[in-house]
This record gives sequence, structure tokens and C-alpha cells, in this order.
Amino acid sequence: MNENKAPVSNDLPAGLAKPAVRALTSAGLLNLEQISRISENEIK
Repeated sequence: MNENKAPVSNDLPAGLAKPAVRALTSAGLLNLEQISRISENEIK
């Protein structure tokens, strides 16, 4: 089952591992500013 999804545009660091990028973008976090606004407890 291969879903054809359009790639999500993001402003994350280029060297960030692909699994991390997928996890962040699936959570709606597309740039470092958004990530900096959430607490460590929200991430867990």
C-alpha cells in the first residue's frame, strides 16, 4: 500500500535525519520556530 502524498514543504535543517523530519512534519511542525514554542513534556 503506497500512498502518493505530496511532499510537505518545511524549513527544517537540511542535515536532520529523515525519520525525524517525517515525525516533525506529521505533527505539523515545519520549522525551528514552531518547535521552540513547545515544551519538552509536549514532545514526550
